[in-house]
Amino acid sequence: MERPELPLAQLHAFVVLAEELHFGRAATRLGIAQPPLSQQIRRLEDKVGYALFSREPGRIGLTPAGRELLPAARHALTDLAEGLTAAREVGSGRAGRLRIGFAASLALTVLPGLLRTFRERFPAVDLDIHEMTTTPQLAALRERTIDIGLLREPPAYDAELGFETVLAEPFVAVLPSSHPFTAQRAVRVEQLADCPFVLLPRAVGPPLYDQITGLCVAAGFTPQVTRTRWNGRPSAPW
Repeated sequence: MERPELPLAQLHAFVVLAEELHFGRAATRLGIAQPPLSQQIRRLEDKVGYALFSREPGRIGLTPAGRELLPAARHALTDLAEGLTAAREVGSGRAGRLRIGFAASLALTVLPGLLRTFRERFPAVDLDIHEMTTTPQLAALRERTIDIGLLREPPAYDAELGFETVLAEPFVAVLPSSHPFTAQRAVRVEQLADCPFVLLPRAVGPPLYDQITGLCVAAGFTPQVTRTRWNGRPSAPW
């Protein structure tokens, strides 16, 4: 079945005239002269194949064909207006869906506050969040399966991606409560030379891994890395 081509301007003119039942008032509402309005209605009637208005001296009315078309015409114009509004909301970032990857450690620090603030400002945006380490986040960003990644250490340069610093945190040494270093207010990197290091595998987050080991090498030793297996969650080393 062939779908009729009904220009929206003609449908709009038809709806306004059906509401006013007066060419002069309808033309004023549309911001055009009466002759162009009459031409629009004639063209629409030609498309339909039947008269939409009965014309008598001093008055016009809807024909049965016009009464049948009116609800569909209003529906089409409303759908278009709602569609344009929705498209503008999504295009401006005020609606739609935002897919976010995040490092697990951020769930206990900055992530809750960021999500709360975002939801307050953009309540119509659905958030789809995924816990991911650095390497999977970078792959997902390149494959466009997430829109934003919150990761610990981005690569020094990536031609495909842009990066913005959200938070800077110092490195800390996490030690058992019984360790003698816990009595100190600060621990120098070189003091950790004889301590075993528990790190994630380098493949999970190469920049962070290299930064930690680089600090050790700069302090004069190579870290003794133990228990780097990764099952999706960090495990305690003791």
